[in-house]
Amino acid sequence: MENQFGKSDTNVSTIGKDTRADMHSAIDKAHDKVPAAADRLAAQAHTGVDKMADSINDMGEKLDQKRESLTVAYKRFAESGRSYVRKSPATSVLVALAAGYAVSKLFGTRKY
Repeated sequence: MENQFGKSDTNVSTIGKDTRADMHSAIDKAHDKVPAAADRLAAQAHTGVDKMADSINDMGEKLDQKRESLTVAYKRFAESGRSYVRKSPATSVLVALAAGYAVSKLFGTRKY
């Protein structure tokens, strides 16, 4: 049996060069695709942020409308309460006393 150490095999060096070239080619292909993928990802992220911001703005506008309608309803309710108290103060005092008594019974603590 002959000693094979130290002898170069031309097939191995050719395969090594081909593999290296193939790897570099694959890296270059991936590099060419990455900017396109990154651009698509960035565009999708920007679109998502825009949609979220639009939704938040719409929600803010709806909340402003609800706040305004509740303010108007509160003012109407307060004015009708004031007018009722002015028309019949005795009944209003009795209703307030009854409501206070009911609340004290609901939330009052007994110490027996």
